[in-house]
Amino acid sequence: MSILTRSTVALLALLHRYVDFDKVYGGFTSPTALQDDTKDFGTEFTLVREDQVVWSIAATTEAQWIRCFEAWLEPLLVIYSHRKKELATYRSNIREYFHSGDASITICIDKDARSKAANSPFDLSSQDNFRTLLLKELLQFCSKKRSAPAPTSTSPASSSRSAKRLDTPCILWNGERCSEPCKNNGKHGYCSECGEQHKAIDSSTCYIKLTPRC
Repeated sequence: MSILTRSTVALLALLHRYVDFDKVYGGFTSPTALQDDTKDFGTEFTLVREDQVVWSIAATTEAQWIRCFEAWLEPLLVIYSHRKKELATYRSNIREYFHSGDASITICIDKDARSKAANSPFDLSSQDNFRTLLLKELLQFCSKKRSAPAPTSTSPASSSRSAKRLDTPCILWNGERCSEPCKNNGKHGYCSECGEQHKAIDSSTCYIKLTPRC
C-alpha cells in the first residue's frame, strides 16, 4: 500500500523525483486519498487517516495513462515551465505508440523514460532516447516470447510452412537480431512490414509495427 495526496505529486515534481503512475491511478479510484488533510510533523513522518491509504493499481490503457500524465504534468509545469514543449512532444510520442503497438510495452517505455528523467539529465522529447528505450523493450518482449514453450504440431502442413519461410522476410533480421545465414530460414534484405529493401528498425513507421509481431 502507499500514500497519495495532491501535494505529494507536486512535491515529487518539485524535487524532480519519479512519480509512480500506478499509485496516481490508485488514488483516482479512491477520491478520499486525494484530500490534503494530512498532518505534517516537520519530519520525514506524516500522519495520514486510514481512509487515505491507497492501493497501487496498474494503469494499463491509454486513457488511464493520459489521466495520470495530466495529473503529473500540471504541477510539474508550474515549477518547470520551460519544459512545456519537451513534455508535449513526449506525450505525443507515447500516444502514437499506444495507437501502433502493445499497450504494456508503451507503459514500460514511459516508466523507464520518466525514471531516467527524474534521476539524470534525460531529454524526454529526444527521438534517439525514445528509440533506445523502444529497442530495449522490444528485445525484452522478444526474449520473453522465445522463452515461452512453443506448441508442437505434427500436421503434414508443417513442411509446407517451412518452405514458405524461405520467401518470408526474417523478423529477427529486421530487428538486428539475426546474422547470415538465417537461423530461421527466413529471407534477409527485405522489410517484414512493408516489403521494401531495408530493415524495419531503420524506419520509425515499420519499427512500431514490428514490435507486437516480434
